[in-house]
Amino acid sequence: MNGLQTTLVGLLLSLLISCGRAGYTSTPDHSPGAVDVVAPGDWNDVDAAVWAVAGRVEAAVVSASATPDLWRHELLSINDERIVLETTREPGHEDRLRLRADVGFHGDRARAAALVRAVARRLHDLKGVEVAPLRD
Repeated sequence: MNGLQTTLVGLLLSLLISCGRAGYTSTPDHSPGAVDVVAPGDWNDVDAAVWAVAGRVEAAVVSASATPDLWRHELLSINDERIVLETTREPGHEDRLRLRADVGFHGDRARAAALVRAVARRLHDLKGVEVAPLRD
């Protein structure tokens, strides 16, 4: 291989490696963009609470999935920021839920905090009742 071929191969490898990393979306457990709150609420109201308040924080629910122990909502803000909201049950407390919103390293932490507060407030309103009016 001559010098030009070696350089081209190096550039191609660098491009492939950097493109592979671009798809990595996981954030560490203690991301600076994470907001974590424990709130009272009923497990069966989590999805409805998130959908009800998403627009209030200028975000839209893109996907939602549930397992017996985890609700995971992915939202997209009006600034195209991805927000991941995970809700889990607090061990030993059926009526306590942990809400964790993560916007990553460069996201709007204030928006994540507003989302968590709004969901917690809605869960509080729905606790123990079938329906509750939306707050302003």
